[in-house]
Amino acid sequence: YAKNSLNHWSNFWGALRTNEQKLRTEVLKLLTQPEPMSRPKTWHAYHIEIETIEFWHGSKDRFHHRLRYELKNKIWKHLKLQP
Repeated sequence: YAKNSLNHWSNFWGALRTNEQKLRTEVLKLLTQPEPMSRPKTWHAYHIEIETIEFWHGSKDRFHHRLRYELKNKIWKHLKLQP
């Protein structure tokens, strides 16, 4: 693949960030190309729509923080759950 291909950028995303402005500039170049980027035929995509998500933050005293967010009627509702 060419330097600006999806394959090149997929390897780049996990690298350490040393120059954020350079990254933003390169991504903007890719997004504004007149032709769409091609992807390898073996790559597939899924569209996931989140309706509920829970975050858990452990605590040494076992009073863990559990936060649940639920999407209802296009509005996120916040719930604090028992440890």
